[in-house]
Amino acid sequence: MPTMGELLEGAALDPPPGVESHFVTYDPNAMKWYYFAAVMCIVVPGLLLILRLYTKLRIIRKTDLTDYASSIAFFMFIALVVLGKKFFDHGAGVHQWNLRRKDYDLVLYYMNINQILYGPTMTLVKVAILLQYIYLLAPNVSVNPFLSIGSRLLIAISVMFYIANTCVTIWTCYPREKIWNDLVEGKCMDNNTLILITCAFNVLSDVAILLLPARTVWGLRIETKKKMGICTLFATGLLACITNAFVVMYLLKMPNADSDISYYIGWVGMWSAAEIALGLCVICMLVMPKFMEAKGNRLLSRLTSLRSLSTLSRGSGSGNGSGNGSGDASGNASGRWRSERGKDSQANSIIGQGEPSSSRLPSREPSQEASRETRREREIRMDAGAETLKVPGVVKMNAKLSDIELQPL
Repeated sequence: MPTMGELLEGAALDPPPGVESHFVTYDPNAMKWYYFAAVMCIVVPGLLLILRLYTKLRIIRKTDLTDYASSIAFFMFIALVVLGKKFFDHGAGVHQWNLRRKDYDLVLYYMNINQILYGPTMTLVKVAILLQYIYLLAPNVSVNPFLSIGSRLLIAISVMFYIANTCVTIWTCYPREKIWNDLVEGKCMDNNTLILITCAFNVLSDVAILLLPARTVWGLRIETKKKMGICTLFATGLLACITNAFVVMYLLKMPNADSDISYYIGWVGMWSAAEIALGLCVICMLVMPKFMEAKGNRLLSRLTSLRSLSTLSRGSGSGNGSGNGSGDASGNASGRWRSERGKDSQANSIIGQGEPSSSRLPSREPSQEASRETRREREIRMDAGAETLKVPGVVKMNAKLSDIELQPL
């Protein structure tokens, strides 16, 4: 008969036919999924929670129980995710026949701790959502009796269920050590049945929370488009129902102790974390309309300014290149133009300022006849006898500066 030490060093489950055990402590692929889920489930609700608290403290300038409940729930959720790291470090997501029994015991231990934290965290999330309904849509029972009484009833049911669920989770086995060490003598409840009951309650309560404000929202005297937007905001809770469906799917794949529990329980943990994260998002998004009303135009203008600056920076980069190219072409053209200046002194004087410049006149004194010419007569004579200079590929210059015009290449 094998000793206790040999049993702990052996495989946690006999491998399927034709498969050999290769003992590992964690699966790198499962760990990648854990890191992805952890980052998404903490960063997204965390940012939304910051926006929520900013809105309540700086814009509305009033806090209530929902703010405290959502903040505490978020920090408890962080603790749950951190414990999930230990959960995956010791073999969650690894096929059970590739785990030593001592490592599998640690998987079951951390799974039980996560289940214990799950109940209070989910209680705070659902209570915060329902209290938000009351504060927003039914501040007094007389204003909206259906929503007010329905929300309070759901709060009471949720608190009682999760308290009972947490107590049962703590004492699933007697003695408690048997929860993670089946070599110890004792009795246990079926843990899978407990999780399935929890999932069923979560789905029913999520649907009830989703439908509870629908009648009130649809009765508001606002545009249909805005009603649809508010309903879509509440409908985020539907995603929580989808996560519960995945939890149930993986639970059904491990109906007994001989199932590949260590592999499937890792996915159950990640989808359960996603459910809590979505609940936190729902809480925070309920105050987003106030934030957008106060800061939306300012944010939009800043985004527009950043976009304009980005467009200008790209345009200036291309403009510098085209400017250098056109400058080179103009320089070459002006060189050719200057080579033509000596051939036509009349055109040379006109291009300068529209009339001959005194600095460009010959040093000799003008003749008496030329001095008697009026300015108008000189302009008429110039117009009549002006030649047209053509600078190839760049510009077309007429004898009059006022007639200078650009022609495309």
